[in-house]
Amino acid sequence: LAALGVQAPAPAAAMTPLEQEVNALNTLYGQRRLDDVVKKATALLETFPEEIALLNILGAAHAGLGRHDDAVDSFRRAIAVDANVAEAHFNHGLALKNRGDLAEAIENYRRAIDIRPEYPEAFYNLGIAQKAIGDATGAIDSYRQAIRINPGYVKALHNLGNVLKTMGDFAGALECYTQVFRIQPNMAELNISL
Repeated sequence: LAALGVQAPAPAAAMTPLEQEVNALNTLYGQRRLDDVVKKATALLETFPEEIALLNILGAAHAGLGRHDDAVDSFRRAIAVDANVAEAHFNHGLALKNRGDLAEAIENYRRAIDIRPEYPEAFYNLGIAQKAIGDATGAIDSYRQAIRINPGYVKALHNLGNVLKTMGDFAGALECYTQVFRIQPNMAELNISL
C-alpha cells in the first residue's frame, strides 16, 4: 500500500458496549429469536431511549411477530428522534403497509426517497403500495426508478412487467420478463407470468 501511495486503514476501534449489544440483537434477529430481541431491545431502550438502531431492530422484531401496531410505534419513535434517517421512514412505511395504512405508507416511502434519492427498495415498495391503491401509472414510475438505480432488481422488473401486462402493454411486459429471465431463469413466478 505504501508503494502505491495509499495509507493502510487504521485498525478498527473497539466496539462500544452499546454497539456490542446492537450486534448481539442483530444476531438474535438473524436467528429469528424475535421474542428475545423484543425483550432485550426494550430493556436497553430504558437506558438508551433515543437510540435509533435499537428502535429500528425492535420495530423489525415486532413486525416479524405480526405486531404491526407495535412496529409502527417503534419506527415512529425512531423518526421522532431523528426525522432525517431514510431507513426509519422506510421501515415505518413497511410497518404501515403491513397494517393496511397504504396512504401513510406512501408518505413515508416518499420521505425516505426525499432523504436518500437513490433508494431502490423505497421506490420498489412505493410501487407496491401505489399498485395496491389503484395507481398503476405511479407504480410503473416507481418500479422504473428502482430499476434505474439497480438494473438487476428482479422483483422490481417482475412487478413492472405485471403492471404493464395488466395495462395491456404486453410488449413492455415481455421485455421486463425477458430481463428477469436473463438474471434469474429459474424463477417460478416468471414462468407463470410468461
